[in-house]
Amino acid sequence: MVEDNSTKLSRPTTPVRVRPPVVRLAKGSLLWSVLFTINLITAPLKAYLSESLPWDVPLAISANATEQTAALRAIYNSHMDSSPPTNWTFARRGPTYTLRTSLAALPLHAIAPADCIDLVLQAFPAAVFYAPNMRRFVCDILARNASDRDYAHSSQCCQARMAGSVIADICLWFELLPPNDASLTPVPLAYLGTHNRESSAWTWSKWWARWFLVAFMVHFTWRHYFKHVVALWRNLDVQTMLQAQMSPRCLLAPHTTICFHVGDPSSIVFCHPFVGAMFALDFVCGAEYIGLACARVSQVEDLGQFCLGCLYGSRVVWFGYCALQVAMFVMKRLRLNRRVAPVDSGILALAAACYVGPVFYVLSNTYAAKLFYIMWSIQLPKDQDSGIDVTAACVATASVLGTLPLTYGLMQPWVNKWSRRGRVECVTLAVHRKRSSGQAHRPTLGTPTWLDWKLRLATLCSPRRQDRRLSGENDRHVGGSVYFVYDVHPRYKVHPMVCQRSTDCLISVKCGDRGHGGITTVRLSLFNHVAFLHDEPALAIQTCPGHHDNTHAGYFSTETCGAHDSTPSLLDQPSPIVYHPPSTGCGVWTI
Repeated sequence: MVEDNSTKLSRPTTPVRVRPPVVRLAKGSLLWSVLFTINLITAPLKAYLSESLPWDVPLAISANATEQTAALRAIYNSHMDSSPPTNWTFARRGPTYTLRTSLAALPLHAIAPADCIDLVLQAFPAAVFYAPNMRRFVCDILARNASDRDYAHSSQCCQARMAGSVIADICLWFELLPPNDASLTPVPLAYLGTHNRESSAWTWSKWWARWFLVAFMVHFTWRHYFKHVVALWRNLDVQTMLQAQMSPRCLLAPHTTICFHVGDPSSIVFCHPFVGAMFALDFVCGAEYIGLACARVSQVEDLGQFCLGCLYGSRVVWFGYCALQVAMFVMKRLRLNRRVAPVDSGILALAAACYVGPVFYVLSNTYAAKLFYIMWSIQLPKDQDSGIDVTAACVATASVLGTLPLTYGLMQPWVNKWSRRGRVECVTLAVHRKRSSGQAHRPTLGTPTWLDWKLRLATLCSPRRQDRRLSGENDRHVGGSVYFVYDVHPRYKVHPMVCQRSTDCLISVKCGDRGHGGITTVRLSLFNHVAFLHDEPALAIQTCPGHHDNTHAGYFSTETCGAHDSTPSLLDQPSPIVYHPPSTGCGVWTI
């Protein structure tokens, strides 16, 4: 008997239950983003690591040099005598501070006037700030033998001015350390006391202005970055935004995870002209404390004070941000975007904190200090040798140290051209057009190697081992269309001299356990970093007329939706770039 197969009942099939992928936030990247944002927002308040707080009552010290020395001696002699006798000692109280240096290593014989200044720069505290009368005073003492030098009743003062206004009083005096087990003879100690002249109204004005700047940056970062990040996180839906980038096999994998990495908004804040102008103005308004920072970095005995001086002196980088903004405006008006390179604001801030201290240490302890002696007297009358005017020196120092980022941004394209290098990560723009389609560029520009260094560092420091892997075999990289647009023509970049890659967010989709089934990384960049140039038909970016259903992020390409012909060459038409807007959701993000 032949069995009729048609009568067999098929085995009932159990519906496959698809477990939705786990969506979570990369806490390491969020922590780094918050830390860098707090570091930027609190930058104006970091000045109070060196400056006096407004509720500190200013000391009423007479303008008479003798009374100034007596007042500073009364404050610091008893306080500093209790500290151990080291080669360099620092003490501070309110708007005054004093440096003490041991002169035990001074030669016993008389010092010739020709060799005096070189010895003063090496042995005396903050000698770079000595006025002509103080230099003569010290050289007169050193012109005698050690037994004839009168330290006990010797003192001299000068005034520090800026644009003609007195900002500080500087006094130099000597004390003798009694003989002890280490020395059988009295050891002379040199004290340099400084009283910063600042009124209570001035300190309170700076206090509220800095808090206003902090509030402005908090509002600006929320409105222009974190608000969009929160919207992107809320719209992070597998069924809409990422489903097109994930294979069905990945969707059915039992251990698929989606990790969201947050960027750093610092570069957006630095590009705002109001922030840059306020930072530069704040640096100028704290001119009386620049001397304190310079005195701290003029020695290496106390590394803690040296680091505080470097931290305050790094504020000179704010002139670099202003210089970059002015240069960007000029370059865009002259249409010279191709001749400049973007600078990373994070690296710029770290570099300033590293090079300002050592540079000024060299300037204040070598023959270069004599250049400052010349600049101190530029604004002063010839018959007034009991003071210094720091205006010319501040302008020169800020111009040299503050314009280093601008010099780097202008010179880097020429260096790359001479050395015939390719594109350097986050350093230069590609200055030659590529005769290929956007689809050929996007996989390269979307890879983790194009991530900002802070996001890569946050990924490597992630406590989860599976979060540290962003690429491997069988991986896909989506995004980077914004940088493809920059490669087509540099004028599409809104801020050509500031690197904006730190603001990018990254979504990594790991298929299977620990991503063994492959990783899909989706890189999202802010839409408003691209200039559409609507007033220039030859370069104007067109908007795709097609429908983009269920898309939460736009993208740039070289063809419109529904086009079946081959992708046209970038040079075959005047404006080859097409923007595909999203249908709903986070319209400010592009992949």
